[in-house]
Amino acid sequence: MLTLWSGKYREWVQPNAKNVLAEVRSLLFQGKYVEADILCKELMGPYTESYLPLGDIHIQFEHGQLAHSYQRILDLEEGIARTEYKVGNVLFTREMFASYPDQVIILHLKASKEKMLNFHVKLTSPLRYKTEIKQERLILKGIAPEEIAPHHVQVDQPLIYGDFEETDAIRFEGQLGANLRDGELLCDADGLHVYNASEITLYFGAATSFKRFENPHSYDSNEPSNILNLQMEKVKDQPFESLKMNHSIDYQQLFKRVQLDQYQCL
Repeated sequence: MLTLWSGKYREWVQPNAKNVLAEVRSLLFQGKYVEADILCKELMGPYTESYLPLGDIHIQFEHGQLAHSYQRILDLEEGIARTEYKVGNVLFTREMFASYPDQVIILHLKASKEKMLNFHVKLTSPLRYKTEIKQERLILKGIAPEEIAPHHVQVDQPLIYGDFEETDAIRFEGQLGANLRDGELLCDADGLHVYNASEITLYFGAATSFKRFENPHSYDSNEPSNILNLQMEKVKDQPFESLKMNHSIDYQQLFKRVQLDQYQCL
């Protein structure tokens, strides 16, 4: 589970809370409820921060828009989402799942005819980020805001970021790799480019710098990269069926603990 949210370590203790509480009680006994409500805010401390989305994977295909026989399938038995459609007489299929044992998201793409897969992949994030290419992987690195104002609070600057290299907020990283059966893979500043492929597996991993919430010096800027390099090396040469089996065994140990039977009531 990713631990990505805004904010940095801060002190939550309200040293004057005991005295404020006594004043709040006194106001309540006097029937001064509005005044008591306003004073209560001095007991609450700073606003809590926000869980955040890490990013998006964008895939642009070169097969045009005239698709037909489109189907989307959620296989609860296998824990796999499938998409199928045809362009002309070519059947394109996708299978996607999040693998807990391998700690990656897998997207498997296949065409019914040889060398018909041509597409481009890029990574973006709604947070501050930059991308780079390393070892034929597309890498997204970013930082969370140091402060996000709640939606019900009107302020001039609702998102406050620190310096990209020195911020105390959480850092995050995502890595996207590809395993081709055939075809050509090109990597550049615009992302990954796949040409003349018949079958390909994309694998995406993500990590953050978070370690312990109570330690103000617990963030390690290199930690996400260290975690992901190990994860990606583990899966990069595994065939799709092996990754799928790892996921299926792990998923079904939980899914098959319960079985629902349907009975007709007379």
